[in-house]
Amino acid sequence: MSKSKTLTADLSDEFLSIAWSKLLHNAAGGAVCALAPGENGVIGKACTRPFVVALMQEIMVVGRAEGAYLCDDLPDAIIARHANERCDHWTCIAVDRRGGRLMELETRNAGSGAHRMPVWNSHAAERRDDRSAIGRRPRPRPIALAHVLCSSEIVIDPERPESPMKPVPHVLPAEALEEIVLDADIEDERAWVPRGDNVWSLPLLFNVSQGSWINLTRAKGEGVISRHRHPAAVTAFTLEGAWGYLEHEWTAKAGTFVFEPPGETHTLVVRPNPGHMLVLFHNFGPFIKVDEAGETVGYEDVFTRLEATRAHYDSAGLGADFVSRLVR
Repeated sequence: MSKSKTLTADLSDEFLSIAWSKLLHNAAGGAVCALAPGENGVIGKACTRPFVVALMQEIMVVGRAEGAYLCDDLPDAIIARHANERCDHWTCIAVDRRGGRLMELETRNAGSGAHRMPVWNSHAAERRDDRSAIGRRPRPRPIALAHVLCSSEIVIDPERPESPMKPVPHVLPAEALEEIVLDADIEDERAWVPRGDNVWSLPLLFNVSQGSWINLTRAKGEGVISRHRHPAAVTAFTLEGAWGYLEHEWTAKAGTFVFEPPGETHTLVVRPNPGHMLVLFHNFGPFIKVDEAGETVGYEDVFTRLEATRAHYDSAGLGADFVSRLVR
């Protein structure tokens, strides 16, 4: 480090999560780039990206089992950083393989009889560590990853023919909002926001520009969930259990779709058989809370729901900003 540089250190209570995030970076930008082989940009190519994502997802399973918090969209963020911001960068591990030197894997397995990883060509071992000239040297053929990372014969070949299926060149206008692709972890109880006795919601979208929201609602035990009036429409799709409204005779079961027109007032209940529900609701606007006589006692809109979700995630240890990815 030169004298003109300074080193800063930040303390964090989330060392475990940070360490596993760093391992994901190393797996994508280090190991895969050395094995593929190529610069950082190789991990974003159509022929390599599926393997890179699968590799990082497998690492995330282990990390989460150890207690690390790893966002579902972390693999995409890592690939974007390596493939876009540093696409022409060569990692140290790729340079070592290029130079024919022993790699960390071989050093750790010294004396075990493990075979050395193949160098890029017969002259590589004679070359010096001239990283500035690497971009002018011949691109090596890929090696089978089976002997290093997995049990099946997987070969990443940057030179194979591209798929005949082509994406459109312009997906979104410049002014458009970013899409949300969310793998909701319904097994993580911290993500479920308490909505009452034995009632929880798992937020999926807060559309603050149109005043709507989408969430999963889960309830256990027979009884009244809430009474309210809808100025805007609501749609619901039942995933599990049975539910309905006291004002209607029908019962929604797994696979039932419901459209609720604007202006309806009703009492949401869980049916006694089987005594629970899991429903995907899309509220197109606020709803007005009422008592048994139908008189107004309160209201909820996208902003009150968002505020309650932030407070819950903060107290649950996920952090208040955990909900920001759901806001559009």
